[in-house]
Amino acid sequence: MYLWPPRPEKAIPASLIRSFEARGFVGQRKKNGTLQVISVAADGGVVFRTRRNEPNKAWTPLPDMGKYFASFPDSVFIGELLHSKHASVKNTIFLFDVLRYLGADLVGTVLRERLDLLKKLHVLSPNIQILETYDKDLTGLFHSLSEPTDEGLVLKDPKATLRDCKRDGLNTGWQVKVRRPHKNYGF
Repeated sequence: MYLWPPRPEKAIPASLIRSFEARGFVGQRKKNGTLQVISVAADGGVVFRTRRNEPNKAWTPLPDMGKYFASFPDSVFIGELLHSKHASVKNTIFLFDVLRYLGADLVGTVLRERLDLLKKLHVLSPNIQILETYDKDLTGLFHSLSEPTDEGLVLKDPKATLRDCKRDGLNTGWQVKVRRPHKNYGF
C-alpha cells in the first residue's frame, strides 16, 4: 500500500522561523537524503519507495531494516534515507512520521499524536533512528546546524490534522522548510 507522504513544499527564509515558533510550530532537522515511504503489508512484507512512489535506484535495504519494519504489520512510516548523498552516512533512515500503524489508519489524527507514537518505538539499530522534534529556540537550532547531512529545518504545526494520503500534496499546508545556504538550493 502506497500512501503519499506529508512533506513541505514551501520554503521560507530563516528570518521567519520566530514567527512560526510564536504560532506554536515545532521543528525537526531536515536531512539531506531521499524521502522514504516504508509500507508494511499485513503479512509483514516490507516495501521501500521514494516520495514519487518509485523504487530506490541506488540503495538496497539492509536485511535488519526489513526485519525491523516487518514487526509492524499493516503500517506505513515516513523517513529520510541517507545513503548516496554523503560519504559519512550510509544505510540510515531517520523516521519523522507515521501514517498507518498496526492496521489503524491515522488520517484524522494530529501530528503531535503521531510523533508520540513514533517516540514509543523501540529502535535498537543505528541504521533506523527517530528524528527528534524541538519545540523551543528553533532559530538557535537552525543556526547551530553544522552537520553536512542537515539541510535545514522543517517547521510543522503539531495540531495539524492528517488528511487523506491517496494523492500527492494534500498535507503540505501545515509545514514549511527552511534551508541552510547552499549552492544547490535557495533559502
